This record gives sequence, C-alpha cells and structure tokens, in this order.
Amino acid sequence: MVVRYKAILTAFLIFSSELSAEIFFSGTPIQFQEPYPHSMTTYSTWTETAYFEGVRLGSIGGVCENRKTVNLLAENGYRIELQCADIERYNPLLAFRMNGEDLPTKFGKAFLVWPRREGALSFAFGVQPSDDWRWIWSVTEVD
Repeated sequence: MVVRYKAILTAFLIFSSELSAEIFFSGTPIQFQEPYPHSMTTYSTWTETAYFEGVRLGSIGGVCENRKTVNLLAENGYRIELQCADIERYNPLLAFRMNGEDLPTKFGKAFLVWPRREGALSFAFGVQPSDDWRWIWSVTEVD
C-alpha cells in the first residue's frame, strides 16, 4: 500500500498576496517568497538558454531523507520517479520564474529544470533527447 503525504507549497509574488504555486509535499505547508532562494541558467528541449528562479528540489525539507526515490506528478497526470542520488548530485531546480517573469503558461506554475550545458562531461544525463523524461512541468505534487 502506498501512503501519500500532502502539504501545500505556496509561492507568493512580490507586492502581492496572490497564490503563485500550489504543490503538495510531505505534511506541512512550506512558503517561499520572491526573491526565490536559488537560480540556474540552463536550456531544455522546450526552451532556449534561460535564467530560472525557484527552489532546489533537494532543499525542500527532507525530500530525500530516508528514501532512494522521489516521485513528481504533473497537472496532466504525467508522473516521474527520480533517484535521490541524481537529485543530490545535480541539484535540479523547481522553477517558478523564467528570465525574470512568471513561467510561460505552457510550463504551469512549477517546472523542474536540470543543469544542462553543452560539453558538460560531469552531467551524465539530460543532454540526449532520451533523457527528456526527467524534465517535468506543471508540477502539482512531490512525494
């Protein structure tokens, strides 16, 4: 039996009390306000090189504590399972902003982005199209 713990992760826009992102994770509400604590410049199959702002997936309290994998669920039902070793090694970013603005509508409120650089030998995956399954947008749940 799988037990799923849910909590609300909320992100508030600067000068606004409007809800910016709602993601379910691990039992307690977590709030982030702009400026977001982490950023990354990277590119994807779906974007040019861009500057993303958000939170490191591994920095969300205990996401990989006492476990080997983490599941992310998108609004459309797409689900991925990531190895905690990859999260710890590559520090993917749960992005809420791109190039200083809210994410484009096609990416929803949260987009998991990875550090991808051409010729980055230290980055073992994410360069080939077959690795694109690790990129997930419209994230609604982390468990």
